Amino acid sequence: MPEVSSSRWMLVAGVVPPTLVALLAAIVVPELATMYESFGAELPIETRLLLGTYRWYGLLGLVVLGLGLFWPRASDRGVLALVVGVGGSLLLVIFSAWSLYRPIFMLAATGESGG
Repeated sequence: MPEVSSSRWMLVAGVVPPTLVALLAAIVVPELATMYESFGAELPIETRLLLGTYRWYGLLGLVVLGLGLFWPRASDRGVLALVVGVGGSLLLVIFSAWSLYRPIFMLAATGESGG
């Protein structure tokens, strides 16, 4: 059985997180979008941005795959794929969490000041 190079493992480890983030976004965001529609209030800009772009999250996985396969320096491909995949996924998760919870925080803040 041939030994798989470490750059291949790093490529796989770089592609999996963006794929999982894209799948979770495809499940969670539409559910929360339905809930936000029932609020009847204007959503913050970052939430509207998320609702308009979450379908494109899967492109990060394709970018990572492309970097891992076609980067000019073969010795850097695995590390680059891992860093871009994990780092990009982390940024998407932070942005998504903030964007999805911000309307709830705003609703709570208006409820406290109105009471």
